[in-house]
Amino acid sequence: AQRYGHREIADDGAVGTRFQLGTQTLSVTTQTRLGRVRGRVGAQGLSKQYVAAGEEALTPAANTVSGGAFVYQEWPLTRGAAPEARAAVLQVGARYDLSRLSSRNGLSKFGPGRTVALRSPSGSLGLSVPLTATLTVSGSMAQAFRAPTVEELFSNAVHAALGSYELGNARLRPEVNRGAEAQLRYVSAHATANLSGFVNQIQRFIVPDVQRDTLVNDVVLPLAVYRQADAVLRGFEGSAELRLREHVVLGVMGDYTRGQFSGTRAPLPFMPPGR
Repeated sequence: AQRYGHREIADDGAVGTRFQLGTQTLSVTTQTRLGRVRGRVGAQGLSKQYVAAGEEALTPAANTVSGGAFVYQEWPLTRGAAPEARAAVLQVGARYDLSRLSSRNGLSKFGPGRTVALRSPSGSLGLSVPLTATLTVSGSMAQAFRAPTVEELFSNAVHAALGSYELGNARLRPEVNRGAEAQLRYVSAHATANLSGFVNQIQRFIVPDVQRDTLVNDVVLPLAVYRQADAVLRGFEGSAELRLREHVVLGVMGDYTRGQFSGTRAPLPFMPPGR
């Protein structure tokens, strides 16, 4: 369990907005083994109580309860190989999540309290094949989901950290991501290297759409309204480490992601640059 709080203090010393967040998490996992197949099964739970008090509050107070159950198994495909041996391995995972977010009555600008209940299955299928004693190639396909946050659903205020006025959308639905990834990994006594590429097709991708400027207390700010649209993310990442001598390791890394809306091919906003 965690408790967090802070106060935003104006130049004259007055407290403008108070924030409090309580979080409780529970996770139970057990290992499984059936012949050559082994893995894990488990369940996770999350409860959050969020309170923002003051005229500058970005969102209403809200409670979130979510839970999920999952199973993950690895199956060596080489007959007679022990799980620890270097063999081709099939990896299968499945998960089911439930989420319930309830906003509370408060400032009139947020409207009456509302409840959003979401549920979704997700899963993955992967294959790892050792090419040599040091080189492994692998690939995977997966489907996952992400529930909209209280900020994306119910915001109606200035977001001081971003310098914009944010307006939420209570009609948002969960994002559904279907993606594939390929990876090449090298591991030896003195060096490691990893190179991977991915593509993700996301249904109902949630973005803060900056539509125009708005005037707030005689200050002009961009107006960002949360909306959804299908999108595609493509990218790659790589890293390598070389042990030059004891306690001396030389490393290098890089990554790049490109995101576009599926229909218009316009770039997604707020994408990070390549590194």
